[in-house]
Amino acid sequence: VEPAIVIQGAWLKRDSTLRTTPDLVEGVHNWFSPTKGFLHTQTEFNSKKWGVIGPGYRKVSGDTFHEENKPGCGAMCREVPRRNGQTLVDGFEANKDSELILLEGWTNMGENNGYYRSENPAWSYPCQYINLVRKYADPTPETIRFQAEGADRFYDTTPENLGRSYADRALDVGALNDGSGWYVGWVEPGEWIEYQDVTLGCGTYRFTARIATWNEGHSLRLALPRLGSVGLPNTNNAFELVHLGETTLGTGNYNLKVIFETKGVNLDWFFLKKVDDKC
Repeated sequence: VEPAIVIQGAWLKRDSTLRTTPDLVEGVHNWFSPTKGFLHTQTEFNSKKWGVIGPGYRKVSGDTFHEENKPGCGAMCREVPRRNGQTLVDGFEANKDSELILLEGWTNMGENNGYYRSENPAWSYPCQYINLVRKYADPTPETIRFQAEGADRFYDTTPENLGRSYADRALDVGALNDGSGWYVGWVEPGEWIEYQDVTLGCGTYRFTARIATWNEGHSLRLALPRLGSVGLPNTNNAFELVHLGETTLGTGNYNLKVIFETKGVNLDWFFLKKVDDKC
C-alpha cells in the first residue's frame, strides 16, 4: 500500500512533480507564522482543504532559554497569547471544512505551543487544551478513560502528597507495584477528584472504576444524576474493576467528580462507555 502524505507547501517549490503525484501526495499544508498574530492556516490542494493550528506561541527567535521568554514579552518573542483557549478555538473554527488538521506542537514546551496538561496560569484547568481538541475531534466519544492522578481539581485533607509520586501537589498519589502508572490513595471521607469540562454527546453511559480495598465496608460515588453510592468489595489490596452504574446524559459539558465516602480505597482510573444513543 502506497502511503498518503501531507507535505509542507515549500516542498512544491523544490519539486514541482509533487503536484502531479496525487497517489502519493494527498495534501499540502503551510506552517503559520506567529508574527502575523494568529496560529492557523488553511491550504487547498487536490480539491481539498488542509489545516494547521496551534494554541499559543512565545519564543525569542533561535533561543529557547532566553530570559525574555516569559508572558508579556510581545514582539521580541513573537508572542501569540493563548487567550484562555480562544486562539486554538479560532484555528478549529477557521478549519471546519478542512479534510485534515495538523496540531502543531503537541508537547512543544520550548515554544510554549503545547496542548499538554499544565497548572500554568495560561491554562484555566490542567486538561483544558486536551479537552478542546477532544471537543472538536470527537464531540460524542464512545469511551474515555480518566487516570485518577491526572485530575483537574481535587479536595485533599492533607497539605502534602502522602504518596510522594507523580506530582508536587497535595493530591495523594502512589506508584503501582507493576510500574505501569499511579493511583490515588490515602483517602479520607469527603475527599474527591474532578475532571472538568468534559464534552459528551446525548446517550446512556456506563461507568467502571479500577479500585483496590483491603477490607469490607468501603464506598464511593460518581456525582452525576441518578448515580448513587457504590459499595466496594474487599479486593485484598489487588486492583479490580467495579461497576459504578449507568445514567443517561444530554449533550453538553460535564464536570465528572468521584467522591470518596470512606477511607481505605485506592483508585487507579475510571472509564466511561457509551452504551446507547437514546436520550
